[in-house]
Amino acid sequence: MSKVLNIQFVIFLLFVVHSSTMNAQLEKAKNTNDSLTKKQDNKVYTYYNRNYLYHDSLIGEMAMRNLLISTKDKEIMNAIRISKRAQGLQLIGFLALPMAVATLSCYRNISTEDPNSSPGNSIYYDNKQYQNLTLVFLTATVICPITAIVFKHRRIKYNRKAIDIYNQMH
Repeated sequence: MSKVLNIQFVIFLLFVVHSSTMNAQLEKAKNTNDSLTKKQDNKVYTYYNRNYLYHDSLIGEMAMRNLLISTKDKEIMNAIRISKRAQGLQLIGFLALPMAVATLSCYRNISTEDPNSSPGNSIYYDNKQYQNLTLVFLTATVICPITAIVFKHRRIKYNRKAIDIYNQMH
């Protein structure tokens, strides 16, 4: 038991010595402007899709857009305008849920009919109308998320285009 404690204590001491040595090396590198520190530049770098690096700090998409719009360049402003429009149209994907509910409702009405009614005097409308509505709603249910994905990629594409133009200027 005491051997295990001694080994753990030795490992702990090695860890403390190693970490203090690493901290001293990092401080020396910061003070001497070694290769571990980066040069500040005015370029914007994409960091995932909605975060961007600018002056070694993360900024969001809105801050990046405001930074790019402040240049007053017409090409950049046009790309940002298209990107904003695509972001708004991206919300069309949320329309898929109500469309799915409408599809299920119409499908239910196709298969339910009053058994006591004679043909043509049904409580519900003609089944053909519900079949057509079901197909329309089902198509819309599938198209809405696909459209949202297309607009998301368009937003990302035009954000990158605006960043490329900005980085070429600076």
